[in-house]
Amino acid sequence: MRRSRIVFSSLALLAAVSACADAGATQERPSTTISPGSAAAPAALQFSAPSVGGGTIDFTQFAGQTVALWFWAPT
Repeated sequence: MRRSRIVFSSLALLAAVSACADAGATQERPSTTISPGSAAAPAALQFSAPSVGGGTIDFTQFAGQTVALWFWAPT
């Protein structure tokens, strides 16, 4: 009896999660991409930071590209 309750609960949870996952799929979302031919980089990309290997990275060179930043501060 306990095993069937676990299986039923798992299936119900799976159905609920999959129903929520498709809820926003039909909505139109505005485009947030920047075309590579843009004249200027957004203000958020106009900065530089030191790199782990030495030197600095100028983030304006990544305008129009997807970039993941990992800020790390040793303690």
